[in-house]
Amino acid sequence: MPEIGYSFSSRAAVGFSIGYDYSKYVNTQNYLDNSGNIIPNDYYKDQTLSHSLNISPFFKLNLKLIDNFSLRFRFIPSVSFGKDDQEISSIYPYSLPNNSSNKEKVFSYAFSIEPGFEYLLKNRFAFALNLGSIGYNYSKTTPTTLIQQQSSDSKSFYSNIGLDGFSLGVVIYLSKGNANKSEL
Repeated sequence: MPEIGYSFSSRAAVGFSIGYDYSKYVNTQNYLDNSGNIIPNDYYKDQTLSHSLNISPFFKLNLKLIDNFSLRFRFIPSVSFGKDDQEISSIYPYSLPNNSSNKEKVFSYAFSIEPGFEYLLKNRFAFALNLGSIGYNYSKTTPTTLIQQQSSDSKSFYSNIGLDGFSLGVVIYLSKGNANKSEL
């Protein structure tokens, strides 16, 4: 997600990001007749559409190691609101059609710490290397249709430090005043 922030020194910055996620999942199955031949038709279809709005403020702390190279830590609380819409239909030979739908509200929040490095190229540009994240995640799903009666929630701690969480990025400082100060 794109971010915007304010750097109040070469060591610290605050900011936020806002994003929208959309995903579509479709699962279809074909029918095998008595001879084992596939009849190419969608006899079963499960489709889920997910929408969510994500808001993530952050606090970034840079610890200068040498010249333009620093160790950085990002502290990120985040919240997400969304919905999932699921439609299931099946039309198997020799049976009645079966259609159902399920709609759910989804809410989640998380807290994470992202260690990494930052290398300042010029007064306004830097490369950022993220090494992953460590954090806590809470998610709650509440049905809005009568098919599913119970809400569900999940809580988890996670660690994604290493090559799986590895990412590169570019940091653009809009004000050159604080980006190149040497305070450490």
